[in-house]
Amino acid sequence: MALPVAIALTVISAAGSIKAGQDRNKMYQMQAKQAEVESDRRAVQYELQANDILRRTNQANAAVVARGFAGGTQGFEGSAGLIQQVNNTRGGKEFMFALQNADMAQRGGLIQASLYRGAGQIAEQAGYFDAAGKLGSAGFQFAKMGSAPSGGGSSGSSGGGGTMQSTPNFATA
Repeated sequence: MALPVAIALTVISAAGSIKAGQDRNKMYQMQAKQAEVESDRRAVQYELQANDILRRTNQANAAVVARGFAGGTQGFEGSAGLIQQVNNTRGGKEFMFALQNADMAQRGGLIQASLYRGAGQIAEQAGYFDAAGKLGSAGFQFAKMGSAPSGGGSSGSSGGGGTMQSTPNFATA
């Protein structure tokens, strides 16, 4: 009666290992999705920052042009033009930097998500391997119970007392 109970408990334990591995995989899949969403959110923030940089650059250039025309000079030439060129250079660098940050945030999120997915697959496989190990070990133990004892005594051998030596079989011609 104890043997069927032990077998049932081992099977239940193995099934629990499989379920635990599957649950860990699901957890990692959710973390992967969360990493992707978070990276998308950060990328959008950087893109908004880039758009704000363009807006501020355009406002600054518009103010320079307005001052130039208000002062009776050309708003797009001379010192007004030079100031606009400097604004565009600085604003362009900041704009590109913000877009690169958006790209890096998104790539980083995809890499993190990929790592989580891989960890989830490994966790699920580990659950299957753990279950197989439990079942294999239990099978070995149960098979050992039903076999003949492997103690130190002799089992059916005739005692000659000496050692057996074999001589090599050389071909002689």
